[in-house]
Amino acid sequence: MRGRLDYSFRAANVDLGARLHITPAKSPTARARHERLYRTLHDMLISRYSGRSFENVVVKGDYDSEANAVLDYEELGRAIVRFIVDVYHLAPARRSAGCDALRHVAGAPEEVSRPASAG
Repeated sequence: MRGRLDYSFRAANVDLGARLHITPAKSPTARARHERLYRTLHDMLISRYSGRSFENVVVKGDYDSEANAVLDYEELGRAIVRFIVDVYHLAPARRSAGCDALRHVAGAPEEVSRPASAG
């Protein structure tokens, strides 16, 4: 049935100890933090790859996403994890007066440090 979550999906969440928060369809303001994360992922990571999808068919035009794809789902998953761990968590954030997210959550904004550059 459309609009209902599959039983196996719900069971997997229960097994993982996760709580499901189901927001109303077509209501992005009800999930503003998620939408912001998606935008950040798009702006800082996904848009750098060819073969991506677009926000609507007008922007997509005649672009063939599947023919231009460079990553499969598994590789994309690894890229997202690397991005979050190595880039996003160490990037200065406006909400924490320039402190990176990792130290902001830990409550130690005065201990900001950056990894040494590889070059």
